[in-house]
Amino acid sequence: MRSPSKEHPVITTRRALIAFGSNLGDREALIAEAICRISDLGNVERVSGIYATAPMYVEGQPEFLNGALILITKEDPVSLLRKLKRIEREVGRLRRFVNGPREIDLDIIDIEGVQIESGPPIVPHPRAQERRFVLEPLNEIAPNWTLNGYGSVGALLTLPDIQSQAVERVADAPVFVQRG
Repeated sequence: MRSPSKEHPVITTRRALIAFGSNLGDREALIAEAICRISDLGNVERVSGIYATAPMYVEGQPEFLNGALILITKEDPVSLLRKLKRIEREVGRLRRFVNGPREIDLDIIDIEGVQIESGPPIVPHPRAQERRFVLEPLNEIAPNWTLNGYGSVGALLTLPDIQSQAVERVADAPVFVQRG
């Protein structure tokens, strides 16, 4: 048996948690289109329902629809982030200002077996553990997933600071066409 080389590298398949959100335009359609495009990057294993949430950090903008998915992918973390940002642009995201309104937002929350402390990306996402709008959808699809250094998704949801954030499940998982 030959050992891996530069010409024949070993490609590792990993599960990645991806969060998505939208608060501008036809939010449901933008989310479904983004998920469809994400399926080009691997196999979308599970998709959460949709959660309505108030914006964090910047007030005076429309309510968000948020959710999460598990992607089984061969993409390395940097490549995955680059491709998610390309999908945002293709779906119509315009960069306005930090934490401002957006047509679509795609974030790597965690990647199985990966920890990156300086990036981008930083894995796990450095603020996932403080955001109920991220944790609720993750709890639906991966309640026992442990965010390295923070604990399991299910346990994080029991924290008082998280419970005080308003999040409401408003729809089942979006319908999309798996392409990958």
